[in-house]
Amino acid sequence: VDQDYLNAYQAFRQGNYGKARDLLIQISRSANVPEVHNLLGAVYDRLSEWSKAKSQFEKALVLKPDYVDARYNFARSLEKQGNFREAIFHLEKLAELRPVAPEILSHLGHAYFALQQYQKSIDVLQRIEEESPLRNRDFYLTLGTANERLRKVEAAEENLKLAMKVAPDDWM
Repeated sequence: VDQDYLNAYQAFRQGNYGKARDLLIQISRSANVPEVHNLLGAVYDRLSEWSKAKSQFEKALVLKPDYVDARYNFARSLEKQGNFREAIFHLEKLAELRPVAPEILSHLGHAYFALQQYQKSIDVLQRIEEESPLRNRDFYLTLGTANERLRKVEAAEENLKLAMKVAPDDWM
């Protein structure tokens, strides 16, 4: 199983999703392992086979509820599909497991923003600002726009200026 899994992982990393899928399906017939279900979910996600991806991520999480990689991959898959409510459920669980992980908080803040929950978006994104050196253009644009939507003009202007400052060449 170990060598087959490594071969499947290598195929996945090389973008050979069909080969990875076939190997993982074969492995899953004899081993009910969360890592296999997680990777198979990621393969199905890349193939845009959403229901199969969801099924595999759910199997991984049943076997190992605190499996950070599976929950993160599941949340990202849900975001791609525009299912922000369910993505938020998983991102909030992840934020409990990894409260200062900037990638998790970034996705959570953007998911709240997508659902027009601007204050929650600001609250989460500000945690990133305080706890991480993450300071990219999209971060400040989202924070600035959320503040603008809540009519917090000064905070919006400050964040939009910071967006221009950290990425001065991205405005042409």
